[in-house]
Amino acid sequence: MLDVTDRNAAEAFLKESEIKFRTFVDFTHDWEYWIAPDGRIKYTSPSCERITGYRSVDFINDPDLLDSIVHPEDQGKWAHHRREITKASEPQNIDFRIVDRNDQIVWIAHSCQGVFGPDGEWMGRRASNRDVTGRIRAEKEIAEHLSMIEGVLKNAAEGICVCHSVNDYPFVRFTQWNQRMTAITGYSMDEINRLGWYQSMYPDPELRNRAIERMDRMRVGDDIRGEEWVITTKEGNQRPVLISTSLLRDPKGANHVLAIMHDITDRKRLEEEKLQIERNLLHTQKLESLSVMAGGIAHDFNNQLAVVLGNLELALMDLAPDSTARPRIDSAVEAAQRSAQLSRQMQTYTGNIFYFPTELDLNKLLNEKLDLLHWSPSKQVTMKLKTGSTLPPIKGDADQINRLVMNMLVNAAEAIGEKDGEIELSTGVTECDEAYLSRCHPVDKHRAGRFVFLQITDTGCGMDGESLVKLFDPFFTTKFWGRGLGMAEVIGIVKCHQGAIMVDSELGKGTTARVLFPAPIRDQPALGSDRFVAETESKGPDTAKKRKTILVVDDEELILDLMVRRLDHMDCDAITASDGEEAISVFRERMNEIDLVILDFKMPKMNGVQAFGELIRIKPDVRVILSTGLTEDVALERFPGPRPAGVLHKPYDMGILRNELNRLLWRAD
Repeated sequence: MLDVTDRNAAEAFLKESEIKFRTFVDFTHDWEYWIAPDGRIKYTSPSCERITGYRSVDFINDPDLLDSIVHPEDQGKWAHHRREITKASEPQNIDFRIVDRNDQIVWIAHSCQGVFGPDGEWMGRRASNRDVTGRIRAEKEIAEHLSMIEGVLKNAAEGICVCHSVNDYPFVRFTQWNQRMTAITGYSMDEINRLGWYQSMYPDPELRNRAIERMDRMRVGDDIRGEEWVITTKEGNQRPVLISTSLLRDPKGANHVLAIMHDITDRKRLEEEKLQIERNLLHTQKLESLSVMAGGIAHDFNNQLAVVLGNLELALMDLAPDSTARPRIDSAVEAAQRSAQLSRQMQTYTGNIFYFPTELDLNKLLNEKLDLLHWSPSKQVTMKLKTGSTLPPIKGDADQINRLVMNMLVNAAEAIGEKDGEIELSTGVTECDEAYLSRCHPVDKHRAGRFVFLQITDTGCGMDGESLVKLFDPFFTTKFWGRGLGMAEVIGIVKCHQGAIMVDSELGKGTTARVLFPAPIRDQPALGSDRFVAETESKGPDTAKKRKTILVVDDEELILDLMVRRLDHMDCDAITASDGEEAISVFRERMNEIDLVILDFKMPKMNGVQAFGELIRIKPDVRVILSTGLTEDVALERFPGPRPAGVLHKPYDMGILRNELNRLLWRAD
């Protein structure tokens, strides 16, 4: 008899162990299998069917099935793994794809190792396979999402950064810093972490302390939206920005700050340009209002002066040379002529001043008026003249430019006051682009090009921004009451000369005013070669004249009466018309007997430009003299085609009228 108690106990233990093993393996979520030394699968857990779609028996009966379901792109990786794992005792891990029975791709996390018996003999390989398709898909989605977020941060139009406080408070360390932050500040994230945000962005201690106080508010969770700050870039430039911040808490409980920075440099510039445009528009409207008022007053005033001067002249012609009334009438004539100057000054403020444009050498003009440099309300003020080299000629009126210089010198001297100071007057030639000219006065857009400049620099008190804006407003002054027309007259003269003026000033640092006169285009014909300005001296005797008939058109009855008597003294017959429509009607009826037309510029019903057009349509060779209070250039600009044969500027005297009649009537004959 053989006692088999121990054997039976061992067999029972093995049977129980096998049942436990199978129960564990059969119900595990992973796919487990055993490969014998000959390469055949001896056992596979039921999970293989859930993962691959194939049954356990399919893998046991077909030793090549496992290799065949490996994804084609992973075949090389799988073959290399099988060679390496043959007798490895340590687990070898690999991720690869299989194609299941339904042709779906499944990601497998594979772990495999060699198995050895008690005596070290190799018994095959065991493998564990887990379906990680969901994990791989999630990781891919997360990676794509992170890539998208990274792309958004990288290419965002706003500066975006994340930072947290470090031990060396208030030093902060940045962990996110997009390209826009570098574009705005000039610093990379490494540079700003090394140099410090507050130390770099806010070199001014007061501003830095305010920024640190802002950080303290953020640290306690105070979200800040759209606060305006001015940072200093790496290049040292001041840049306005809007900063918004929020407090972030990571999974470990640490606080971080998300900051979004919006560069508002362009917006500020556009706002300033818009404000400047609005200021310029308001200034233009004020000047236009003054221009309308002054122009209307000057027009009517000139008409009345023309009547006064004309009648005084006629009275003098009727008086005996030794008449006691002659000196008194001469005084009245002189006063009327001074009144005419006052009227012209009034028109200066409108930019339509009365002047005779000629070619001027600015250096020569200033050197001839050196006595201006000796004028000063204070002995402490030194004046210097610094003329440039030879200047191209400008087109202008010497008297008006002298008035411009005098007004500016007075303004500069009064800015210095009673303290020691210096005024320098200089000239030269410069090229100006449209950007520079757009900041000049008047606001009319000037074309870029070459300009002759007249510059006056003083060491006076200077002006603030508000005073600069109002500088050319009529009656604006920071001095005593009763002043304020000097710079208004300056801007009127500049405007009439198609020029511009740039004024730079700062409180306590003086003022520089630069007047720009358009320089003639190189090689252009000399100025004034085609002008219709009446001569002031008669070129010859008025003998052997044939009596002429002249049509006089004016809406002022007193002027018509005066012209009838004046023309009678000059052996001319006058036909009168009170407006343009009447003039055309009269001219149609009597054109064959009319030798000349004196046509007023500004009239009701039909103005001088319209009437002139009708006259030359009726008779193309008609001779017309335009009578106006405007400057010749301004008046003739209204005639785009044929122009009048001459211009008489109100108020004009008998000598000027006689010269024009001689030129156009008797000499032409």
